[in-house]
Amino acid sequence: MNKICSKCKCEKSQTEFSKDKLKKDGLSTQCKACKSKYLKSWTTNNKKLKAALDRDYRNKNLIKIKAQKRIYYLNNLEHIHTQCKKNYKANKTIYLKRQKEWVLNNPDKVAFTKKVYKLRRRAKECLDGGITTSKLRAFISSELNICCYCQKPFIDGKYHVDHVEPLAKGGKHVIENLALTCPSCNLSKHTRSVIVFMAIRHTK
Repeated sequence: MNKICSKCKCEKSQTEFSKDKLKKDGLSTQCKACKSKYLKSWTTNNKKLKAALDRDYRNKNLIKIKAQKRIYYLNNLEHIHTQCKKNYKANKTIYLKRQKEWVLNNPDKVAFTKKVYKLRRRAKECLDGGITTSKLRAFISSELNICCYCQKPFIDGKYHVDHVEPLAKGGKHVIENLALTCPSCNLSKHTRSVIVFMAIRHTK
């Protein structure tokens, strides 16, 4: 069956009308196209009122909105991560600038985050048995003076001790999971696994 839109007076399929429980036939009197056009026009002419109404709705439905966002996030993880990577790559300069500004404007939050990370790291190290200073020195002296990832000599003797499999990804704080790297590679690797990091390096 078809229905005539009260706005454009055109006869259209019932699928072109949104549902409305208050109407006898359960459908809106205006078609979706007319309704959308009206809403866009109203929003443009009432920006402040629209913002106030949206803010009021969010405040009254915080739990519901968070639950909906969580469900959407879990059901669209791959798409969201892919889109985030594309956006970051396309706007890397802007993102880095914002990150630096946030760090400068939020020193307390930065300090707290670092403290929490350090405590978690120490707890993880103790759980794995820990590595004594003498063992660590012996390991460093036994290694070559080159980065295990890029195979380049350390500049001015500067190096980092890296966990090949990051602690954040379940790696162990044991000698067998340590490697000497140049600062650049270690900072670039971040919390990636060595397989992912090396794959990224080869694609550049």
